[in-house]
Amino acid sequence: MKRIVWDWNGTLLNDVNLCFECINRLLVSKNLDPLIDLAAYRDIFEFPIQNYYKNSNHLYYYLINLLTSQFPVQYLTTLAGTPAATAQDGTSFVTTRLRL
Repeated sequence: MKRIVWDWNGTLLNDVNLCFECINRLLVSKNLDPLIDLAAYRDIFEFPIQNYYKNSNHLYYYLINLLTSQFPVQYLTTLAGTPAATAQDGTSFVTTRLRL
């Protein structure tokens, strides 16, 4: 095996709390109500990502802009400032076995 491709977020990196924090910061910055808890975030989040936008109801039009342009900046800024994301359980085992 020469190459392995996988999704980083949620697969190797447990960043659900980080994403929840980022989206709430962005919502508040637009004078919108934040999601009340992680369960509310998980209730509306799904793939394809367009469905996530639609599930957000009144957030739909804001989220398209926020998530495509501002969310990556907020994500990196928040990640750099806090230990908000950790490796998923088993990541070390898998990467060691694969010699990555």
